[in-house]
Amino acid sequence: MSPKLWLTILVVFFFFTGYSQDNTKIREVFSAYKNAVNTKNGIATYSLINQSTIAFYQQVWDHCKKADSLTISKCPFEEKLWVLTTRHLIPQDLAKQLTAKELFAYLLRNKWIHKEDISQLEIGELEIEGSYAIAQMQYKGEDIPYFFQFEKENGSWKVNLISMLETAGRNVEAVIASGSLSENKFIIESIEKISGKKTNKAIWLPYKS
Repeated sequence: MSPKLWLTILVVFFFFTGYSQDNTKIREVFSAYKNAVNTKNGIATYSLINQSTIAFYQQVWDHCKKADSLTISKCPFEEKLWVLTTRHLIPQDLAKQLTAKELFAYLLRNKWIHKEDISQLEIGELEIEGSYAIAQMQYKGEDIPYFFQFEKENGSWKVNLISMLETAGRNVEAVIASGSLSENKFIIESIEKISGKKTNKAIWLPYKS
């Protein structure tokens, strides 16, 4: 057998070996993530998300503490929603004690992150390109029109929630555009409906230092 053919065989072998290992690792990460969410273990869930997702919630927390109404009004939909929701949900005295990680854990524990039940969700077909992967979501074994994304960081696969947040934001913006409510009014009514309590003007103001 020629050296060139041997080289080709080795390249193909290592490619598929690497793909198989990544495929397995991604499914393990999703299983761990789903278990952490279902048991409301916010800290464990936080350890399984990628840096982009962590940065998003850090930005939300920074805005909660510092951003005025003008700044919030200019934020993208999903960021504005989370800032106003957080200010509505978390009393100022408690807020002073939390880090961004603890904020994430608090929101998850109180079902504001993954409010829906994900216990029946699985991942089906996977597409892996380098450090990024996208998985077809399945509900009770059937494909649904949603996808889960993953990113490999420092050799470990992590869940990427950013694309899901952005997709959800675009979908809601389309609904708002076809209706009679403004974006701000839609957000306020949504927060009140889900939380079961009225908002007040304080959600547009930063937490007092």
